[in-house]
Amino acid sequence: MDEPIRILCVDDEQNVLKSLERFFIDDNYEILCAASGEEGLEIMQKAAPVQIVISDYRMPGMNGVEFLKEVCSRWPDTVRLVLSGYADTSAVVSAINEGQIYKFIPKPWDENELRVAISNSIDRYFLYKKNLQLIGELKRLKDMLDGLPAAVLCIDPDGLIVFINQKGNELFQKEGRLIPGTSNRYALPAEIQPGIDEAAKDKPEISGAVLINNRRVGFKASSLLFPDERRGTILLFEREGRVA
Repeated sequence: MDEPIRILCVDDEQNVLKSLERFFIDDNYEILCAASGEEGLEIMQKAAPVQIVISDYRMPGMNGVEFLKEVCSRWPDTVRLVLSGYADTSAVVSAINEGQIYKFIPKPWDENELRVAISNSIDRYFLYKKNLQLIGELKRLKDMLDGLPAAVLCIDPDGLIVFINQKGNELFQKEGRLIPGTSNRYALPAEIQPGIDEAAKDKPEISGAVLINNRRVGFKASSLLFPDERRGTILLFEREGRVA
């Protein structure tokens, strides 16, 4: 983790806030406390990033779900948990989607359950950030590949098509657009499969030619390393000419 973990605890009862501070005293977290939803939002504004928010449900003025709904709107990557007494359970469960709350923790809380919830919340936060980063990288890659004059397909380690650029769709348009998530074994000419298999084994670039829409098309298959360290294939197609 490259950033300090901040946990904001929001409750109108000071004894609850003190109990939470004591609970985390031996952990390497920065604990922030607020006595209301309004104060919690002010702290969030000043202390961001705050990775986790634990809020009581019953509070005067802005209740916990209203507060967490606002947190969700302004800081969507923050993981949101709600604390509440058993009497509020049905009301909280029905309102959970409003604040996109990750976890409901009943009062009085079980220490082991709370500790597991915090650990899972931290994992969830950094996974969300990593996914956002990957989405950004994929968008930049898509923009770059769509600008190429050649058809490009990316195939994951399980043999599924995960990306096809604009030229690729134009090349295969008579056979229908290739849909990401479909198996290349059904979508692509069988002659290409040996090159895909070899590239996935991190073998040297494989090249060949195949007929697509009555045109001879040259292709190159190269190894492509995915984030999970497994290898897939990137295919590059270049038209060579019409077959009589």
